[in-house]
Amino acid sequence: MKIFALLHILFFFFSISGALGKYASREEFFSLNFILLYGASLVIMFGYSIFWQVVLQKTSLVMAYSNRGMVVIWGIMWGVLLFGETLNAATIIAALLIVAGIAVVGIGGEEKSE
Repeated sequence: MKIFALLHILFFFFSISGALGKYASREEFFSLNFILLYGASLVIMFGYSIFWQVVLQKTSLVMAYSNRGMVVIWGIMWGVLLFGETLNAATIIAALLIVAGIAVVGIGGEEKSE
């Protein structure tokens, strides 16, 4: 269960990196804000990649990658909350399908088989 929580914390930060990238894209190329926002995004991605290796040591590749779909859910939330994007029925259904797929894979267990 601890590795599952770490996995989802990682995905949360991974999604923040994407939101920072979108904010940076609104700035003038190579302006101070652009550099700071993209720099923060890169720092988050660096930390993510280190902890991703820890997760892969503790759980199966199938479990780790199937849960990565949660980044889409976070992306939808950031789109609505930070960028004023609208939700429609198709987006909600797709998000529910992603969560259902993660749950189905999760039924098989989260421990790494060696």
